[in-house]
Amino acid sequence: EYGDNTMKDKILVVCSQHGNEKLGPLFREFIKEQHPNLFSSLGFITGNPRAEKLNVRFIESDLNRSYGKDSPVTYEERRAKSITTFIQRTDPLLVLDMHTTTCKQPNILIVAGTDDSTVAKYLRASHLEHVLQIEPMNDITTVSPRFVAYEVPNEALNATLFESICDDITRFYDGSVGTMPKQIFQMTGKILKTEVEDNYVEPFVNFSYHPLGYYPILTGENSYKAQT
Repeated sequence: EYGDNTMKDKILVVCSQHGNEKLGPLFREFIKEQHPNLFSSLGFITGNPRAEKLNVRFIESDLNRSYGKDSPVTYEERRAKSITTFIQRTDPLLVLDMHTTTCKQPNILIVAGTDDSTVAKYLRASHLEHVLQIEPMNDITTVSPRFVAYEVPNEALNATLFESICDDITRFYDGSVGTMPKQIFQMTGKILKTEVEDNYVEPFVNFSYHPLGYYPILTGENSYKAQT
């Protein structure tokens, strides 16, 4: 774990909530090497170090579904409680959570809401167009209202993306605004595969309007498509 006892003026970057997702650790190394001054203005924490070491999604339970448990049992539930305590103690200015996905989709930002002024400031600073507002799911959004996550496809991991995220952070600290207007998509629930005929499932395109009357998200050849 990296960071001061207080982080009121710093962003905390959470890497490897899922141990096989590489955005966090790759971005950390990039910014450390290419932008050391900006690196020193951030704090970093590894969400799931055991899973990261083994290059697996999780050890016993999905860490990003393990927050807010009153009596933690699994390794990830205990880890979530530790991260919660760390965030409450250090009180970071903003929590940035780094994720990759196997879904075919644009690079997106994820938020729990847009009312918080710090979150709104980061959205204005970001270069990304698509913003997904999610419902709480025992994820890290339960820890801090000042929360923004990046989720990008694996094939998007490159120096250009890392540089763009550095620009987002710089604009956020400076109070300047990016040029990309935002499209905000609000999660309203899940649709089970058993509720939808196969001929409707096949043409699903994430973040593109579907004749059923909504924009599909998180649809792909992964754990989400198994049931929803």
